[in-house]
Amino acid sequence: MSNLRVRRRTLRLTLDDPVMQFVTEVSSRERQYRSRWSSLESMDQDRRGFRFLFDAAAEVAPESSPSATVTVRATEISLHGCYLETPAPFAELTPVFVKIFYADEYFEAKGTVIYVKPILGMGVQFRDVKPPCRIILQKWILAALQNRSKTQ
Repeated sequence: MSNLRVRRRTLRLTLDDPVMQFVTEVSSRERQYRSRWSSLESMDQDRRGFRFLFDAAAEVAPESSPSATVTVRATEISLHGCYLETPAPFAELTPVFVKIFYADEYFEAKGTVIYVKPILGMGVQFRDVKPPCRIILQKWILAALQNRSKTQ
């Protein structure tokens, strides 16, 4: 039994160049694989699901001042959030109220700004989506998914 322990320690200590090259190649391939798929998603580390390209008019306002709406563009959507293009994004962790207008329907939800790209926009995670709005969101995502599969 003690011989096994010694051998395991010896194997760990005697990693040679070919083994290190293999490990490096595998991790490099994994990073390339992940970067290929990251083009489907655009939210940073807090991403919970795939995001789909979308283009719709939207409004966002801080929950503390619901009348202070700002007109923005929703350029990506998912079941859990969206990306809003705006030259003046709100600060991270700001509670917001979001409305998205598309194809004679609208979606609204409370959310939280989870990341900011200065001068470009912000990622919003939905917090409170009412059932009728959830149905509209699912319909939009299904349409985006079908459009994406047609273009490939």
